Amino acid sequence: MTALTIQTVVNQMKGIVTKQAGFSVWQKGFYDHIVRGREDFLEIWKYIDGNPLKWAEDMQG
Repeated sequence: MTALTIQTVVNQMKGIVTKQAGFSVWQKGFYDHIVRGREDFLEIWKYIDGNPLKWAEDMQG
C-alpha cells in the first residue's frame, strides 16, 4: 500500500479541479510549499503582504 502524503493529496486535488474546470487553473512556474512552523508562516505572510506594493515598481519596468 502506498503512503498517502500531502503532496499526493494536493496533486489529486489539483487534478480533480482541472478536470472539472476543463482547463488548468494553476499558476505556471509556481511551487507548493508546506508551512513548517511559525517563522516559516511569518516569512511567507510578509512576502504575500508586501507583494502588491511591488506592482507599481514592476509596471514601471
